[in-house]
Amino acid sequence: MNHSMTDDFASRELSIEELEAIAAGGWFSSAVHWVKKEVTAAVHWAESPKGQSELSAAGTVFGILRAIF
Repeated sequence: MNHSMTDDFASRELSIEELEAIAAGGWFSSAVHWVKKEVTAAVHWAESPKGQSELSAAGTVFGILRAIF
């Protein structure tokens, strides 16, 4: 790469799409944010009385199935 190509690349302006992608962090950042949100919701549900009741019932069913098979 010669200097004229380097200078052209370094001095060019970013498009709106490129700026939005940088600001948003891309799809990976969105995916990480979504996973964190869902895990937090699952933890809150599991810690709630309703969640504990449902987990207990599911554990009982799993235990029975495990004993049968």
